[in-house]
Amino acid sequence: MKILKLILFLLLGSILLSATETDTSYTNGQFLCSGIGSGFGSYKDMGTSPLLYRGISGILVFGCLSESAERTWEYRMNTNYFGGFINPNYTLGYFSEEIQLSYLHTIPVFSRSDIFFKAGGRLSTSVAGAFNPAYENASFNIDLFASMSAQAQITYVFERPEKKLKRHTIPKTQYAAFYNIDLPVLLFNARPKFSYVPDGSGILFDKHYFLGGFRMQNKIGIRLFLPNGNAMDITYLWKMFTSGAKDIYRLETASHNLQLSYYFKLD
Repeated sequence: MKILKLILFLLLGSILLSATETDTSYTNGQFLCSGIGSGFGSYKDMGTSPLLYRGISGILVFGCLSESAERTWEYRMNTNYFGGFINPNYTLGYFSEEIQLSYLHTIPVFSRSDIFFKAGGRLSTSVAGAFNPAYENASFNIDLFASMSAQAQITYVFERPEKKLKRHTIPKTQYAAFYNIDLPVLLFNARPKFSYVPDGSGILFDKHYFLGGFRMQNKIGIRLFLPNGNAMDITYLWKMFTSGAKDIYRLETASHNLQLSYYFKLD
């Protein structure tokens, strides 16, 4: 995690040192988004064992974004994978497929021409599964989650001016640095009733349903706007989740990913 934060800190610092305030109209538009990321994470499910797995995580992102100075709408599909191990006899594969819908609105009193503070919320639903052959009849499980979160984002838009060198000219480059945080409002969980996995339809429907737990997400990054209207960004994403005290068998997960995304402008 320290290495990922250092990379972003150096990248942001080197750009901001030569930055100037800029017109923000270029940030408006409709975009299709795709992204890929990798990092590391952890996983513990008390329904199978108290062992804490650590390993490599990865993420694939597809979605669409509608952004203006006043508001932001975003729809995303995230495919997440975690491969963890403790020793050669205990290896774990954990995956989740998540759908997110987010809305943010600019708060004028905290914003100005080049800094935007936006607040809103996010709705998400996901299906998650874990596979560990060492646990035999408890080797496979599927969980269902849904959540509503409060969301806030601060964005600073700026540009690096045109720079003339001896043999060529580096054109003006436009950027947006951003920080986003999600905090839970309501979480719904469907987790196993038993420490083993039933056969057939019981994997999906024979569940312990409850409200509670804690889910948090932090995202910091920088977006580069290209001359053709498209954009790309590099982001550090930290996510954590615990199903909480109401869960019969508590689940805890966390991940740290460095993510690269590309935005195709539609208008």
